[in-house]
Amino acid sequence: VMAVSVSAEDLTEGIYTYTVNDDGNTVTITKITVTETMELNIPSTIAGKTVTAIGDKALDWGSTNKLVTKLTIPNTVVSIGKEAFDNNRGVKELVIPDSVKTIGEQAFIKFDALETLTIGKGLETVGSAAFGRTISLKSITVSSENTKFKVENGCLIDVVNKGVLTG
Repeated sequence: VMAVSVSAEDLTEGIYTYTVNDDGNTVTITKITVTETMELNIPSTIAGKTVTAIGDKALDWGSTNKLVTKLTIPNTVVSIGKEAFDNNRGVKELVIPDSVKTIGEQAFIKFDALETLTIGKGLETVGSAAFGRTISLKSITVSSENTKFKVENGCLIDVVNKGVLTG
């Protein structure tokens, strides 16, 4: 009988590589392998555990630049890492669910086709250039319950840090 050791970094389900968080009940997606143009519906659970985070540089484009034409983030995700989904030219609408509290630096940079951005009530922190180079952005909506961000002159504004995040 041969024993096989699997480190947390090696857990995979479908196109998702993930680690189990310290609480044992939640997971962080560390890699999403896109091999074809597709709609990406991130699951709310993997292996019976709740998906609460998308790690840094999670989306792996591989050797060719495939398009994610639609990106759905479940209302279980609390944190989106640095450069998590950068450099996508297919997503036209992005909804950040109410559960998301933190978005890392350049998480959605170079979303060239993005036209509509909706920010939920829970968002508290957005890293620098998180929505940089969203050249097609026409509409931004922020939940009326979110006191940290607002839309002014078509730009997303960080009320607390007085910074412009898009535009």
